[in-house]
Amino acid sequence: MTSLPIWFEVMWMTINCGFGAAIARSRNAPVYGTILGGVLVGLGGGMTRDVLLGLEPVAIFSGQYLPCGVVGAVVGAFLFH
Repeated sequence: MTSLPIWFEVMWMTINCGFGAAIARSRNAPVYGTILGGVLVGLGGGMTRDVLLGLEPVAIFSGQYLPCGVVGAVVGAFLFH
């Protein structure tokens, strides 16, 4: 099975974290809840995909996903209008 380049996966996961945080912010969630919601949305999709394919969740075992997800969630939370 071929996999996508790591930069591509991290980029789209970061964007998903930003969108999740923006949705949480639009529903008047507090800032910490917004960031947590964004990270859960961003990492949850990729982890669900990995589990359904029978692979180990890359977001847990790789060090790039969580920091980039938190940065994406913070950006999404504070740039939402």
